Amino acid sequence: MTLSLCCALACVPLMSALAQDDASVRTAQRLMQSSGLAVQLRGLPAQMETDFRQSSALLDQKLMETLLAAARSSFQPELLEADITARVARKLTLADMNAALAWLDSAAGERITRAEELGSTEFDAGRYAQYVQSLRKKQLSDQRAQMLAAVVSATNGAEAALATQEAIALGVAMGMDTLQPPERRLGEATLRVRVHQAVRSEQARSAIAEQLLPLYAYFYRDVPEADLAAYARFLGTTGGKRYQQGMTDAYVESLRRASIRVGELAGAHQRRTSM
Repeated sequence: MTLSLCCALACVPLMSALAQDDASVRTAQRLMQSSGLAVQLRGLPAQMETDFRQSSALLDQKLMETLLAAARSSFQPELLEADITARVARKLTLADMNAALAWLDSAAGERITRAEELGSTEFDAGRYAQYVQSLRKKQLSDQRAQMLAAVVSATNGAEAALATQEAIALGVAMGMDTLQPPERRLGEATLRVRVHQAVRSEQARSAIAEQLLPLYAYFYRDVPEADLAAYARFLGTTGGKRYQQGMTDAYVESLRRASIRVGELAGAHQRRTSM
């Protein structure tokens, strides 16, 4: 056996692994688009900036702008999308991703995704309030309410909402802590515990749980019951559960990383301006 042949054979496992990784990333990219998550991430900066301004209201304008600049950079939709995509490619098998794509690319799947995209990018608080008022006069049918409750549960709706709130709160806390004199800083570990306890309290969980059903009803208000039933069935399959858990975990981990980056960027900016 020649040396060149030995080298070629030695490279086969590595090339196969690289090809597999590349296929996983490409499929994860398709999944981000077909699931609507790539579009839904675009609504995050506005939510984040509103929460930052409310939470940091006592800061002077200069410090506020430092925090907001760090937050805008850390929570860029494009950066989050790339990070989540990489995480999804590691968490889900090609088989699981392709099974999810088969559902998402169906007619019912596309209608569900479109409703979720519109709900996140074109949400109008005034219209939502009117919709909630209308539900008090004419409640959802028992069948539709049960379907929506099943979707809320299967999509980890409460976890995703709490994780988003926790990431933004931690980003605010990390940024403000970094701007404190060294002797007054609490540090990441302490802030993580405090924010987690505040956001994940039983009271906060109950409040989120009460809000989710009417919110999902609003998002899916134009979606036929047959589509909701098909969605719930898919999410109830073994592959559907793995898909939803993998996507949720990747989303949560990425938001946590972005919140830590807020503190890092704010601290770097402060060091540069103080030189």
